[in-house]
Amino acid sequence: MKSIAAASLIVFLGSLSMASTAGESVVVTVGEPVGKSLLDLGITYTKPTLRPNANPAAVEQAKSIIARVAHYQNLHIMGWGTPNPEISPGVFDWTSLDRRMAIVRETGGTPVITLCCAPDWMKGGTAGQTDWKQLTVAPLPEHFKDFAELARQIALRYPEVKYYQVWNEFKGFWNHSAQRWDYEGYTALYNVVYDTLKSVSPDIKVGGPYTPMGHSTSPDRDGPSPISGPYGAVKRGVTDAFRYWLAHKHGADFVTIDGHVGAKDGLPVDLFSTLQFYSDIDTWIRQQTPLPIWWAEWYSTPDLAEPASDVIRHAHQNALMTATLITMAPAVSVALRWGPESDDQPPYVEGDQEGMWTSTHDAAGGQPLPFAASAADFERCFPRNAVLLATHVSSNSILAMAGTHCVLVVNKTAQPVNVIFGGAVTALDPYGVAYLPRD
Repeated sequence: MKSIAAASLIVFLGSLSMASTAGESVVVTVGEPVGKSLLDLGITYTKPTLRPNANPAAVEQAKSIIARVAHYQNLHIMGWGTPNPEISPGVFDWTSLDRRMAIVRETGGTPVITLCCAPDWMKGGTAGQTDWKQLTVAPLPEHFKDFAELARQIALRYPEVKYYQVWNEFKGFWNHSAQRWDYEGYTALYNVVYDTLKSVSPDIKVGGPYTPMGHSTSPDRDGPSPISGPYGAVKRGVTDAFRYWLAHKHGADFVTIDGHVGAKDGLPVDLFSTLQFYSDIDTWIRQQTPLPIWWAEWYSTPDLAEPASDVIRHAHQNALMTATLITMAPAVSVALRWGPESDDQPPYVEGDQEGMWTSTHDAAGGQPLPFAASAADFERCFPRNAVLLATHVSSNSILAMAGTHCVLVVNKTAQPVNVIFGGAVTALDPYGVAYLPRD
């Protein structure tokens, strides 16, 4: 059913957006059930996220947003705003994790912990010291059991945490002689951590390999990729690493990955076409395993360093990010928004990033950015297991997804569009997003 649903829901996504004439009218109709939405949304705390010295009023405002948009709330154990949790063997500092866990509880979230990164003494550094330049260095094999013991202590301290992602983007796991990911080393670490966490409680859910689904339009020296489209091709080394972990893991309760699309390396300027990246990867993973799919990080607009970034504005970002949710809905279980708080300070720059609220550094902060409203409406209209209906539109200017209570429409163009649905007309601004009621 999944493949039928995906084809019905995103039939227009792979086409290049055509510039609409002002006031173009697009008719949207819906049909029979084609599947269900599996998707739940969440966030990953980073350094700017509700930092301890933030303004209390702005923090409260941001918490109200979190409560609406983040069923899952993910915390790293070291880095991205969290200090070294075990600066010396057996000497623990839970201050930051305790504080963040309190926010998760207050906002009604489901906590997730990403087991990254490792204290210095586990990777050849000096006990009692932290060199943050070495954050992304992997623990040495002789310390894999020490890292797993740290994970065990975390699981004992926070018994409410039932979801763990092991490591982050293969950081430090690189085979220099073979010039590829050290997926054997990562999998060895994963298996020790998996066994240790399951010994604490069989109810704990463990996922990996948190593979960065890197892609390019350039030829791959490792050979042809099984995943390709308007965005280029996912590198063969990435799919090889994923398959190795899948074949050699002791067990897993979900798979977790991350990825980024954008207008670079000769990709088309129409970014909506590149969002096929997500559905193609989901389809490929589903061919490998029935495990639930998590996107630990996902980015739908260009980095600031990319040429297309100077034409991206918040409305365009919101349209692209909302369109990404449509691609994920039939296949993905959890999508975590990395760094939901903008780290910019006034005056805010349009199109700076894919945040959900403004910086909480002063009382005027913590205000919602456009995607916060879109995400909240998505959670309301398409909760997990919501029935999805076949959707038909009269022009590829509009992307649509329909459920039993709402129809989500996204204007893919820089021109206004009039959407006609159920006898009513809704005017969409350029790159506008709307949720139309069905009852």
